[in-house]
Amino acid sequence: QSRMRKSWVEDLKPMMDKLHSDVTAVAADSNNDSEANINIQKPYLTEAPWLIAVFKQTHGGIDASTGKRIDHYYVQESVGIACGMLIVAIANANLVTLTSTPMGAEKGIRELLNRPDNEKLYLLLPVGFPAKTATVPYRMPERKNSSETIFYR
Repeated sequence: QSRMRKSWVEDLKPMMDKLHSDVTAVAADSNNDSEANINIQKPYLTEAPWLIAVFKQTHGGIDASTGKRIDHYYVQESVGIACGMLIVAIANANLVTLTSTPMGAEKGIRELLNRPDNEKLYLLLPVGFPAKTATVPYRMPERKNSSETIFYR
């Protein structure tokens, strides 16, 4: 909260209060207080027609000549840029998405999708058409004519 503007904290307060009350209720119903089975629902992951799982490959295979693993450099940066470009392409296709980082579920998703140990889940992108009640930014249907944007002296 210390990094957010005060207005953001106030705007998010009703949603966070609801989330915390749901978690508290589930924890209270649990038989084992030390490890409560908290199941927060995320319908945007199950209702979207497409779910893209983006993995980062932390290192490659083993180099046959040296016997050492092949390290990949700038993985975070490269995957982040690629995801940004993918999100723009999704928006240009008049679809919507949001970014979801499933903390604590990375290993389970990796095993479910039979991905090797050198791949780590980076991001989940549920993709689909916007709901009728969703607020989606208005997009200009066409680009401006070049005479409107290019000026010659």
